[in-house]
Amino acid sequence: MNGLTFLEDFRKNPLTAKVPVLVLSNSGQAEDRERIKNLDADFMAKALLTPNEAIDHLYQMLKERQIH
Repeated sequence: MNGLTFLEDFRKNPLTAKVPVLVLSNSGQAEDRERIKNLDADFMAKALLTPNEAIDHLYQMLKERQIH
């Protein structure tokens, strides 16, 4: 099972369907980015982000959804 398959299953479960998801990927494939977008993933970035940049994006995502 890869990450996209996991995310598809995760979204099908009513208990986890609305959980915010942060996707970090090295995939540059347009079809992968489209699948992630269609699965309501909140953010996708190259895995080349520094840990601090990833944390900043996570905080921004949570702030936008007003999740504390």
